[in-house]
Amino acid sequence: MRPVIFLGPSLEQSRAEAALDADYKPPARQGDVLRSVVGGATVIGLIDGFFERVPSVWHKEILFALSHGIKVYGAASMGALRACELHSFGMIGVGEVFRRFHEGELEDDDEVAIEHAPAEAGYMALSEAMVNIRATIAAAVAQGVIDNGAATKLIALAKNTHYKLRTYPAIIGEAHASGLDSVCIDRFEKWLVDGRIDQKQADALALLGTIADDQKVGFKNRETRRMKVEESVSWKRARDFVTALNRRDVPRWHFAMLNDELRAQTYDKAIRAAVRPGDVVLDIGTGSGLLAMLAARAGAAHVYTCESVGVIAQKAREIIAANQLSDRISVLEKRSTDLVPGTDFPEKADVLISEIVDRNLIGEGIIPTLEHALTVLTKPNARVLPQSGRLCIGAFECAELHTAYNASEVAGFDVSLFNEFSPCGSNSLMNLNGYTLNPLSEPATAFEFCFTKPHFAARENTIAVNGIRAGVLHGLVAWFQLSVDDSCIIDNSPWRTGNHWSHEVCLLDMPRPLKPGDTIQVKATHDMTSFQFEPVKPD
Repeated sequence: MRPVIFLGPSLEQSRAEAALDADYKPPARQGDVLRSVVGGATVIGLIDGFFERVPSVWHKEILFALSHGIKVYGAASMGALRACELHSFGMIGVGEVFRRFHEGELEDDDEVAIEHAPAEAGYMALSEAMVNIRATIAAAVAQGVIDNGAATKLIALAKNTHYKLRTYPAIIGEAHASGLDSVCIDRFEKWLVDGRIDQKQADALALLGTIADDQKVGFKNRETRRMKVEESVSWKRARDFVTALNRRDVPRWHFAMLNDELRAQTYDKAIRAAVRPGDVVLDIGTGSGLLAMLAARAGAAHVYTCESVGVIAQKAREIIAANQLSDRISVLEKRSTDLVPGTDFPEKADVLISEIVDRNLIGEGIIPTLEHALTVLTKPNARVLPQSGRLCIGAFECAELHTAYNASEVAGFDVSLFNEFSPCGSNSLMNLNGYTLNPLSEPATAFEFCFTKPHFAARENTIAVNGIRAGVLHGLVAWFQLSVDDSCIIDNSPWRTGNHWSHEVCLLDMPRPLKPGDTIQVKATHDMTSFQFEPVKPD
């Protein structure tokens, strides 16, 4: 698992990514370190963290991480403060800011505090950290730009300025107003253009470099200290809160999918046919780890399975371990498009397995994902599951469903104008549980996809949906058929028992009679990640 790094204004993420391959997260707030531990983190780097208006990262959650043998590094900002406070318990401090706090040269939290922009603006710093100002003024003295007397006065002016207002223009303005030598201050101001020191940035890079160096030797140079973290009411509440957050982050449809017996049986049969002894298998989208375990049971030498959601990846590791398959399955906490053969796994895959499909087949990005995987991650002529799929559209009768999305008179009042907001007339996501749809047509194929060579462009089709029985046409419904292999097919047809998917439905504005032989012209479009359809209105 990649190191988890909490980063904000101290260093641009693009520079951080060039220094260390890691899972970069926003500045830490209370509970974030605990969530990372629960999510399976083995190395945590704390650089930036929220404070004041947002509860800060808790000492106890860092101690909890250390008690589990997790390496926790701190530097530059909030990380330097926590590393100083928890150094004796095993937290690893890095950099000059940490050193100065640890050795007692600095004491105040405002030495690292700054005002910064929100995430949308990349946490851009809007004020200057006092530790940066101290380092900059020291460099100016060393280079003969200012003398010690001027340096002492500039530091005092900066320290007496609230951290949100602490900027070099403000400090220089105060210096002039206080009567400091204007020639000296002007010289310092010009020198600042190229001479200013960003100590927090330097320390953040040092933390990333330290982790990279320690990784190379397997962290053998770092002592693991384990201690018992005492249970308390507040600590139990914190852990319960993290559990609740994790439950929120894991979609409920995972359970319906796991309980879809046809899906499991179909994939099991196809995997048994595709996997051969000695195969290396890549499974994209770990989830519970089910497909990876099916591949291991089918005889794969090793299965590499990737999952980008940390808490799900960690739970998959636990499930795989509980089924005694940890020696044959590796869970990679990355998107498949970030995997690098030879780095993340030793050789390209013989078999590629995925089930990254939604109700419309392509909405989870199966086409670009498989294009990348077949180009970068698999051997030539790799076996691919699923092999193909198609999107179908059918006509149906269901007065109850149409009524559910329309209004007329309520309690003696005409509210029909509210129907302007009804989904009728265009396709919308609907849960069809509880409704009985009477099919009025044969399935009409809107699009077909070959996943063994998934090179597609956005397309638009006008298709004919042909009536086969008489009834009232209330709408059109879409579903997919997924050919896992030539003989193993699953679908999310609204008429399949045990189907766990929702559906895209287009209810007609005005229902109309339909009889055998009637044709409904339907316009269907896809852009490789989304799908829309609607009936063509007569001229």
